[in-house]
Amino acid sequence: MTQNIDIKKINEIPTQKLPLGKIDFDKENPRIQMLIDSFVARGWEEKDINQDQLRLGQRTATSNTYEALMQSIEVNGLLEPIWVYEKKGRYVVIEGNTRKLVFDALAEKYPDNLEWKSINARIFPEGTPEDTIAFIRLESHLGGKQPWRPYERARYLYYLLKKGYEYKRLSSETRRSETEIKKDIQAFELMRDKFMTKYGDKVADPVGKYNYFVELISKKKVRNLVTSGEFTVEDFSKWVAEGKIPMAIYVRKLPKIFADQEVARVFKDKGYEMAIEVLSTIKPDVASQLFSDVESVIEQLNELTNGEINEIRDKESAKKSMLKKLISKAEFVIGKK
Repeated sequence: MTQNIDIKKINEIPTQKLPLGKIDFDKENPRIQMLIDSFVARGWEEKDINQDQLRLGQRTATSNTYEALMQSIEVNGLLEPIWVYEKKGRYVVIEGNTRKLVFDALAEKYPDNLEWKSINARIFPEGTPEDTIAFIRLESHLGGKQPWRPYERARYLYYLLKKGYEYKRLSSETRRSETEIKKDIQAFELMRDKFMTKYGDKVADPVGKYNYFVELISKKKVRNLVTSGEFTVEDFSKWVAEGKIPMAIYVRKLPKIFADQEVARVFKDKGYEMAIEVLSTIKPDVASQLFSDVESVIEQLNELTNGEINEIRDKESAKKSMLKKLISKAEFVIGKK
């Protein structure tokens, strides 16, 4: 039977001790789903992935957070209860997978200490609406103390979309624009299908490469390179995996790199930095902020209307004087006599 929960009163739900052995990791949590994705990419069947494998995988994936939390809980105890919901006589973690992971480790470390055999939890009854559970995940991880990384966030937005959430609702509950959410989901799907399946278990911190695919989706000029056949998403994924593009923001420079065949060849062979070195001899604005500003000024001057030009010529003496100074300085730099 479905239980109606007043969202405004969820923090008033009392806590109680639950035996660790009755608590399972939440397979719908993006961090857990990320682990499942990596197992599936290596040929596993999802039904064959057990809690012990998820425990080991999550400990590795959250090593920095895990170690810090381990020290804190071992010294100070559990400061905040975990959230769970009841399912067929067991309990599934909604929020607090890493805390549960730490308690598992402490129970092994101190087998005779009853303190680590159970964990304080707020329990939602069996039949709690999925909307309530989704709300807890979103509130805890989109802006909470342990926010999801961008890939994890996008994966959960994708999950909710497939569950029937509309973009308008996702926008309202995450306080992000529909356009941002659509780009997030598109980037997630692209990365999942073209990158994670081939490089997910070969690259250190594959989740950290997500922003490369956001840049690919977000920048029209970069997308056009794929559409026109300059390179494929498979090519792009390989370059990301090989480190040929050192930072995600450098994806924005690909249109300039591929505008010249020789520079594009250097990029494919030797990577971004060598390509930019060659490109800077052709287009100095690529590697120099000064000449980037010069290029911007030229573009803006080209966009002046005839009316604006006549205004400067006839009435705007200060602007005309500034442009003359610019011309004079440019002629001095290039050595014009």
